[in-house]
Parts: sequence; C-alpha cells; structure tokens
Amino acid sequence: MHKVLIIDDDESLCYGLKRSLGKYYEIFTAMDLEGAYALIKAEKFGIIFLDYRLGDENGLDVLRSIRALTTDIPIVMLTAHGSTELILDAIRMGAVDFLTKPAETKQLIEIIEKYSSSLGHCFDTENFEILSEVPYNADAVIAVSNEMKDVLKNIAIISATDTPVLITGESGTGKDVASNLIHRYSRRKDNPFININCAAIPENLLESELFGYVKGAFTGAYASNPGKFQMADKGTIFLDEIGDMPLSLQGKLLQVLQDGRIQRVGDNKFNKVDIRIISATNRNLRELVANGSFREDLFYRINAFSIEIPPLRKRVKDVWPSALHFVKAFSDTMGKDICCVEKSARELLEKCQWSGNIRELKNIMAKSVAIANSGAVTKDVVASAIGLESASEQEPCRNLSGYFMTKYNENILVRAVEEVEETLIKSVLDECGNNNSVAAKTLGISRVTLYEKLKKYGLSE
Repeated sequence: MHKVLIIDDDESLCYGLKRSLGKYYEIFTAMDLEGAYALIKAEKFGIIFLDYRLGDENGLDVLRSIRALTTDIPIVMLTAHGSTELILDAIRMGAVDFLTKPAETKQLIEIIEKYSSSLGHCFDTENFEILSEVPYNADAVIAVSNEMKDVLKNIAIISATDTPVLITGESGTGKDVASNLIHRYSRRKDNPFININCAAIPENLLESELFGYVKGAFTGAYASNPGKFQMADKGTIFLDEIGDMPLSLQGKLLQVLQDGRIQRVGDNKFNKVDIRIISATNRNLRELVANGSFREDLFYRINAFSIEIPPLRKRVKDVWPSALHFVKAFSDTMGKDICCVEKSARELLEKCQWSGNIRELKNIMAKSVAIANSGAVTKDVVASAIGLESASEQEPCRNLSGYFMTKYNENILVRAVEEVEETLIKSVLDECGNNNSVAAKTLGISRVTLYEKLKKYGLSE
C-alpha cells in the first residue's frame, strides 16, 4: 500500500482526507515543516501533498526545504488560489503537479496513482534499468553494434593522418560527432576546429564566409575578414552538407586541397593555410557528379578516405544504450534526478524507424526526461514523447510519407518501394525459415523473381 504524506495546517482538511483516502492508502499528516521532516526521515512515501499556505510558513519555502532533503518523492502543491506565477515557481522548484482546494477524492486518487506508481518500482531491477549502474561518459559515442564499432575503427585509423575525409550518411546520423572525434584524436587537437554548414549559408555569402574578404571588396565590407579557412589554420575545418556547395566555389575549394592556398574576396594575392579538411553529406555525390552539379576532381580529392555512418534503424543494438545515455545526460542538465528507465520502453524504442536517426532519438529522450513526473522514465512517458496516446499504440513510425521524404532527397518513390520490398522479403523469409519456395509462394511471386530480388538486395547466401 502506498504511503501518502499530507502537509497542511488545516486539521479538519487533514482529517477529511485521511478518512476519504485511508481505505486505499496509508495516510500520514503533518501540520508544519518540523513534523514533515520527522516523517520523511522515518518513512518511505510514495507522494507528498503540500499546502501553499502553512501557518506562517510559505509553502514554496517548505517545498525548497523538502527538495533539499530528498529529490525522489513526487510533491503536489495544494492551494485555494493558483496563480500562473505560483504554479510556475512551484514546478521550477520541483513540484510535479498542482491541485486547487477543495480537491475531490477521485482527483486525489488519480494524482496518487499517476505519480507514486513509478517510485514504487524505481529500484526494481527486474522492470527498470538503474541508471547508476550504467557506465556514463558525457563525451562517449555509443558503439554497441558492429556497424558503429567499424566506424570507430576507421576514425582511429584516419585520425593519425592529415588525409581528407568524406563522411556520408543520412541526416541526423551524427556525421558532425564523427568529424569532431577525428579532430580530437588527431595531432591538430589543440588547434581550432571550425564547423560550417554549406547548406545553411546563402550562396552569395558563402564565398566570403569561407575565404574571407578585404576591406572594400563589396558594399558593407568596412574591414577585412580572414574567413573560416584562415581561422582554422593549423587545425581542422568541417564542411557539412558539401553536396550543397555551389559549383562556382568548388574550384576554389579544390585549390585549397591541392596546394593549401586561399584567396580572399577582393584580394589579388594568395595566403597559405595549413588545414585538415573533413567533409560530410547526406547526398549521393556520385549522382551529383554524373549530373554535372559536383566536380569530379573535387569529389576524388575530398573522398581520399570515406566513412559511412549507418542509419539508426540498421544498428538497433545502439538504440537502448543511446537512450539510457541521453536520459542520464538530460537528467543532469535539467536537474530532474531520474534514477531509472522502465525496461519495457526498450521494445517501443527499437520498433521505431528513426527517420531522424540519433538526433531524433536524442530529442525524444530529452522530451521524456522533461515530462517524467517522478524518478523514473516509464514506457508511457516514452510513448507520450514519441507522440502516441499510450504505450499500447502500435508502430511508432508516425508518418510514413514524412519518413521517406526525410530520408531520401531524390527518387523518393523508387527508393521507398525498394526499402519496403526488402523489409517485407526479409520478414517473410524469417517466418518461412529461409525456405525460398515457401517465401515465394507467400509473397505471390515466382522463385526466379525472388532469387533476382535476393541478389538485388544482397540477401542471397
């Protein structure tokens, strides 16, 4: 039975609540902070109801004092008049909810069940992953899957050189994190790391942003500016979304790669720079070369060594440890003191297609920590963060068309059909115990057609 503490100096109210709730819970009452302190130290409460006005004491001051004593117990504020300012202050100080007096018994029971249930199981290792037992390093890159281990091996190999690197992968896979790792483990680690997104800067400004300009080079150029390449001298420059770099600038970049020289806008001389260039894109540069929108010679220069970051849905083993990592990180930054994550949320997360990849997972876990009302992130909290009404709802991939449009920039229909086809064939083969004849019949295609598709998707043994 949950233990409930009511802190209120109104004896009649405490008596009434004890009678109405006593048949469901073990009710304790305190009239002041001193009495509340004694009970909190002696008992393990599932929830506390705290009156905003407690004699001469301000309920917010009492809330702050209790939170200094324990951060685990959900606290619900009670007041006859709830102003916006009061509600915001109480939530900021650690209250999980707010009730206006007089509260009905049904309301109180709903609140108790909502907030105290998680606490009762928080340290149940059978149902919850205890975060204190999970290794944590704020700068760590989660690599449980073989795919990500291979990525880290490549990063370790190439970090020791100054070879240009091209990092490929879908949006949100962590190409920027990989580039930072390369720099951190290189001989240039103590020098600048400059990150620039080629797609985020208008074409008419990108040249001056990268190469700099001299005073009077154009209207508004009242002083000379060195540009990102010069700022990165002796260090590393990361050119994100290089596939969106205008063709007119690609020649100048090629010159930097060939002889380490840059020319500022409006300048008639060249400046030497010593930089390592790492590029990244979510586009198919070979296709861009074929259609004439990306220089072939530049492609080969930036692609001296390539690293592909696999999408999160193809390295499912990384989903759960990444989720726990993010919960610990956001629990610290948000001051939420989350102690555990319900293990049943794992299946929910691993079923997601993660069209936004690790970035989307990070955002979902940030939201989960923000809306968690006790010391635990439960399955229902995660479901709510994903956008489901409850954890019982099916497939968390909310918007199929949005998923494919986010994942693919070109030939969306063809690629979407191919992905669905490949997934369906894999599933049917698993169900049929890899019996090709049965699988072909189940799919409604001939064995010859199935063999062709197995070869196409690299599924044949």
